[in-house]
Parts: sequence; C-alpha cells; structure tokens
Amino acid sequence: MPLVYQQDINDECRLGVWEISEAEDFFLQKVAPIRQISHPHKRIQHLAGRYLLLELFPDFPIDLVMLADTRRPFLPGGPFHFSVSHGGDFAAALVSRKFRAGVDVELIGPRIQSLQHKFLSNHESLLLDQWPCSRMQALTMAWSMKESMFKWNAGSGIDFRQHLQLKELHHVNGYYKADAVLKKDAPRYLPLHGLLFPGFALTWVLANG
Repeated sequence: MPLVYQQDINDECRLGVWEISEAEDFFLQKVAPIRQISHPHKRIQHLAGRYLLLELFPDFPIDLVMLADTRRPFLPGGPFHFSVSHGGDFAAALVSRKFRAGVDVELIGPRIQSLQHKFLSNHESLLLDQWPCSRMQALTMAWSMKESMFKWNAGSGIDFRQHLQLKELHHVNGYYKADAVLKKDAPRYLPLHGLLFPGFALTWVLANG
C-alpha cells in the first residue's frame, strides 16, 4: 500500500506514514536491511521504514546509514537528519535537511492506561483533559510525544517522567501540540506536534540540536 499520509512541512522537511501490506520482497527490491532481524514482522517494519525514507527524499543516501551503539540509525556527517518509527502495520519517517528530527507512531489501545504512571506526572495527567479526544487517545498522544522527544535527543539515561516534561497543551486546526522541556543536563524547550488517525497517533519534533 502506498503512503497513507504525507506532509511537506517545508521545502527541506517531509513527514510520511506507510501502511504495510506488502510482502518482504517488495521492499527488498529497493532497500536492504541494515542489521539482521530474525522476527519476520519486525524485519518488514524495518524495511518499510527504510523504503519510506526514499519515498520522501529520492536522493536520500540510504546506503550510508549506520547504527550507533544505541542501535539508533544515523547518517555520519550526511546532508539529512532523520527519524523512523514503527507500530503494528505502520512505519513513519521524518526527514529534514536542517533540523534534528524525532518521530513516533503509536497504536491506540487500552494497555496505555496501565502504564501512564510510568511516564506522566500528576500535573501532566490533568493537562490531558485540555485535548478534545478520549482519555485513551490523549494518553497515547502524550506517550508518543515523549517517544519523539527521546528519539530527538538520541541520548541515554532518559527517564520519561523526570526528564521529558509536557508544560502546555494546545489543539489547533486538528493538530495536537505541546510545549515541552527536556530536562537532561541543560534544559531544552521543544515544540511537539501530533495527529490522530483511526487506530494510531503520529507525533514529531523538529529543532536545532
């Protein structure tokens, strides 16, 4: 199945979501895995994410992507910043020529309700009532936003409740937004964006590194 969502944020940045319905051979015609993955569905997710990078920017140097010690893919000194996420039958990618990127796609389901105490403060939990959606959708959006922050940071030793904090929440023209702060070493204030789709949430962050 082709792209189910694409946004050209500007001339230098593109965001996309791919719904995976193809067999592995479809993706292997264009991309190869960067590492060995034994689980069949996780391998297809990985390939779909790499395929999506080329869909967004055909000149993306996919063969130069490397894995950091944290298993995070990166381009050493390359012309692009990028982030990839997978959830169920969806792969998401955010590619920018200028800003460091973080993206996350999360399936919406009841399991998130039992995990909220691990990533939300009491204050953040109350803030979620400001969003015009169900509690389960709001929790998924908040978790996904913190995942995007985590990927943008690309560091280790991050506690989602202590270091990734949502300060102000907004809903503008269908977009879920949050002013957030990354409190690891020197505080960094980050603008978070999100969209709700049937069955999943998509969030992203773009900011100077």
